[in-house]
Amino acid sequence: MKPFHTIAIPHEDILNGRLTMDVFAADLWEVNKTRGVDEYKDADTFFKKTYLTQGLNNLLNIVKKRIDGKGGDPIIQIQTPFGDLKRNRSFKRFYLRGLAKVEHEFGLHCIAHNLRKINRIEMKKAA
Repeated sequence: MKPFHTIAIPHEDILNGRLTMDVFAADLWEVNKTRGVDEYKDADTFFKKTYLTQGLNNLLNIVKKRIDGKGGDPIIQIQTPFGDLKRNRSFKRFYLRGLAKVEHEFGLHCIAHNLRKINRIEMKKAA
């Protein structure tokens, strides 16, 4: 298997220390009012910075169908790393104190979660 740093180069925001947690969750009211971070105000910027997985494509298709009045689920449950962290990784509490430190600690847990997912995908490809 290739070393991680050769296949997943961090985005410029991460390398320059400008990554903030608000880019991971859209405030839909702010998006509706064309306010907030650039990633959510401009569709081109959003899709340039977003990797469209099969799951995300499926979600977008479901939402589009719903908006167009052609079916689509009225309630969508999105998978998050929370269940994996709590159940499979025995994550019970934050060890750091203060909002900024907790945000960074949680970010590291999410990165580790995503690295495990990438590893599973790579292992399946190699098999």
